[in-house]
Amino acid sequence: MRNRYLIILFVATLIIVSADVFFGQTDYWTPKNPPKATYIVEVKFDVASNAIVGTENVKFENKYHKPISVLCFLWWVSEDTWMKVSVDGQRIEPLEGSQYPAYKLPVALQPGENIAVDIEFRWGNILPKNMNTRRMSFWFPHLRWDELEVHGSYRVKLDCPKDYTFAISGVLNNKTGYYECESARIFGLFLGKEHYSEERRVDNILVKAIYPEGGAEAAKLCLETAVEAINFYKKWLGFYPFEFLYIVPGGTSSPSGGYPMATGMVAIHGLTQFSKAQEVHWKWITAHEIGHQYWGEYVLEADKPGWLWIGLGIYADREFTRAVSLSSDIHSGMMKRYIQSIVKHLDTTIDIPPENVKKLTYGYNNIIVHGKGFAVISALESVIGREIFQKAYRRCLKEYGGKRLGYYDFIHICEETSGQNLRWFIDQWIRSNKFLAYKITSTDCRKEGDEFLSNIEVIRTGTLNMPVMLRATFADGSSQEKLTDRLLEKEVIEFRSAAELKEAVLDPDEILPLVREPISVTPEGLYSTIMGWPSKGVGKDVLDAFVTASEFKFDYPRAWIKLGLLLFEGGYHKEALRSFEIYQKMDDRKFSQFVSLTWIGHVNDVLGRREVAIQCYKEALKHEDGDKVIYNQFDNLRIDRKWLEERIVKPFKWKK
Repeated sequence: MRNRYLIILFVATLIIVSADVFFGQTDYWTPKNPPKATYIVEVKFDVASNAIVGTENVKFENKYHKPISVLCFLWWVSEDTWMKVSVDGQRIEPLEGSQYPAYKLPVALQPGENIAVDIEFRWGNILPKNMNTRRMSFWFPHLRWDELEVHGSYRVKLDCPKDYTFAISGVLNNKTGYYECESARIFGLFLGKEHYSEERRVDNILVKAIYPEGGAEAAKLCLETAVEAINFYKKWLGFYPFEFLYIVPGGTSSPSGGYPMATGMVAIHGLTQFSKAQEVHWKWITAHEIGHQYWGEYVLEADKPGWLWIGLGIYADREFTRAVSLSSDIHSGMMKRYIQSIVKHLDTTIDIPPENVKKLTYGYNNIIVHGKGFAVISALESVIGREIFQKAYRRCLKEYGGKRLGYYDFIHICEETSGQNLRWFIDQWIRSNKFLAYKITSTDCRKEGDEFLSNIEVIRTGTLNMPVMLRATFADGSSQEKLTDRLLEKEVIEFRSAAELKEAVLDPDEILPLVREPISVTPEGLYSTIMGWPSKGVGKDVLDAFVTASEFKFDYPRAWIKLGLLLFEGGYHKEALRSFEIYQKMDDRKFSQFVSLTWIGHVNDVLGRREVAIQCYKEALKHEDGDKVIYNQFDNLRIDRKWLEERIVKPFKWKK
């Protein structure tokens, strides 16, 4: 009988394992790092039917530990847009119910095996009426691995109508007739009817600008700037990632910016409106979009929202504008948009779920992704130093070309390069709504012997703490710089000089989003301020905080108990009593009652209300449960049952 049960158990186990093996192979799954596929594509334009038709062969190797049974493609299906898929000459049909075309392979692709997928496709209504330009990113089927970006290797042959000027993410191989790119995120295509072009070369890099009637002046300036920018980036970073750069007209008629359309292709808006923007705009936007060929096209983005590649790209064009002495107004303007959002009390937390971004009622892309994204990168450079930051910057380009880079990876490389732990930086700048605000509250300069001694008091008025540069300028034209200490809310910084102090300025080069104007307090902001204070020595600010909290519906028990302790330490006993009473009403947990009633007793003792104090101590004992609390700021005062019993006999006394 026992053997029979063992046989049944063995068979059942075999069935379960087999089911897992066979049924598991039919599941669609995405590798952590999807394969780099090779696409060989031939496309023709069917002018009569206004469509493109083509064939492609997609190859890749399964380098993973489990079989691949289902392939998904980035494409869409309609009456005149379709795709047909074959493997080893066998036509396979798409699975029903999938948002994107998905196909189960006739035989699962085993680890170490290669596959070649043949596709026929058609895209209808390619150039709608009254439309003489078309910018296309995914214009033939691509493997889709959820939302993960991946480089592919491309060979594309294009039969384009003769009356169209076009740009494509590759370089023409005259021997084969294919446009080729070994590594591209998106193999883009631009079509322009009645368009013109000019081109230059930077070593082996083809730089070409395409423009419509009336766009020559802007296009030529962008073209010359592109040559200058690529030369700068090559010298600064050591390379340019692609063998081509195409500048094409953007989608709006006004000169409002641009975007990286595809690998090696940048779109610039408003080329026909050259006079409506200053020359610095055209130069900056060109260098800016080329910066995203490094960050976004060469190094891929791992996070959403994609603020990191935006910030790193803006850092690149800032270095270019500095090198060629262009105005920095554009970069300071980006930071100002972010600073204004702080003044308006908007939630500027970067690391939030994409679904929550959709719920925001302000321009998250401009304010946070561009404004704060760049501010974070600039602040990080300030913290670890320019030379070390740029070393980490180059290292990321070297190690993450063709890979996805997230902000944790980037910060980790900055930590390794600088030797600093930057968790405090992440928590404040990326994962919170805290803001940076410091101000100079007093300056004192006096002569001591043959030199002058200057003392400059700086206090933190914001909720974010980090080192900020303080520059002191003296009457003889000399200057000195020192960093504030991020651990100190208030400090006096000393300078010794041969001449009298003339001026003191925080963040003199304006590289930080330093809030310099007063901000109305919100309950959330007040809570962050109070909880960020040290346990003693805050001074009159704690009294101001108490008054403000009393005016709000301030539902933060932890802040009320801390306020009470700070007020008591500062000698504001009546206000401390009120704070402890509010805390006692808000938090009915046993431990909270024990603490609050003890401190209410302390304050009443100090105020000479002995009978009230005794009643509080007795009531506190009812909530004592073996608890003990030690307060270092009060000479290591230890509160427990023994302490309370002593206070019933002998009053509490405290002198500041």
